[in-house]
Amino acid sequence: MFISSTPCVRGSVRSLSVHSLSRQLGTRYFVQSKHQSRVRLRTCVIPTGPGSLQRTVWCMELQVGDAAPDFQMPTDQGGQVSLKDFRGRPVVLYFYPKANTPGCTTQACDLRDNIEDLNKVDAVVIGVSRDPVADLAKFRKDHGLNFYLASDADGSVTEAYGVWKLRKMMGREFMGIERSTFIIQDGVIRKLWRGVKAPEHIAWVKRSLEEMKAGAK
Repeated sequence: MFISSTPCVRGSVRSLSVHSLSRQLGTRYFVQSKHQSRVRLRTCVIPTGPGSLQRTVWCMELQVGDAAPDFQMPTDQGGQVSLKDFRGRPVVLYFYPKANTPGCTTQACDLRDNIEDLNKVDAVVIGVSRDPVADLAKFRKDHGLNFYLASDADGSVTEAYGVWKLRKMMGREFMGIERSTFIIQDGVIRKLWRGVKAPEHIAWVKRSLEEMKAGAK
């Protein structure tokens, strides 16, 4: 069996036990036993000061057909949203890097403009970022958004869904949310798209929901 991890964030990794490394760096460890095809090799760069430690680890990734991790998160409107509240309905759970940035605004406004079509198939939309609820409230107000905006401030949901990853932009490396969407029904992942392209997102969501509806007949 192999002990595995998702990428780590900044911090010293010397003389740390697996338990303390997981606690201090926000790393989630898994033990590989079955389903080898679902385990992926990933090279992680762990910043440790002037240099960086590079290592290859085993990472478990969620796939279509897997059970979706349950969650409960605060929303910008003062309540809580939980996956189990929507049993029997398709849930469009989408993760985006940051509220009120260009790509995230395009993606959110496309969902807003097509919410009536999504309502016709009884779909629920939940947008998730690590922004505080105050920033999400401003995001809603600025763009008239008409679906759930949830704050994963402690990072537990983005880590559970495997979307908190090492990213590269303009020659800079940093940890952040990989734009990803999971369509879930009855607690099972039915569709997923990692590395979402914001302008193409709404067409994919509508097509996926239509396929699910047709398959249910």
